[in-house]
Amino acid sequence: MTVAERDASAPTELAAAARRIRFALWIGAALWLCLLVAGFFAPGGWTWGMPGPVGHMENYVISLWLVVLVVAPLLAARDPSSNLPAMRVYVLGVLAIVLSTIRGETPKLIATHPRLPRR
Repeated sequence: MTVAERDASAPTELAAAARRIRFALWIGAALWLCLLVAGFFAPGGWTWGMPGPVGHMENYVISLWLVVLVVAPLLAARDPSSNLPAMRVYVLGVLAIVLSTIRGETPKLIATHPRLPRR
């Protein structure tokens, strides 16, 4: 492959990569939006506008989840090459969700999975 051929194929490769990134960002935003909406309908789920400190924290987490995990990837998907800050916010949001699952206690068999019904 000559240098001219390689330079000519570079824009098409970049366009294909941008399409893949755009698709992945849309899928990620849709997945997080589905999980956010499911949180309102799950038993014991979120409630918007509860009074007191618990309600304040739930409103904060719901808003943060919506902005960081749904809106940021949708903004980044518009033009992935120029919206790197929005992609960074999305990646940091996913990293925060992953890090928030780490507990300071050793995993216990009874506490880490749903209980099986007794016979």
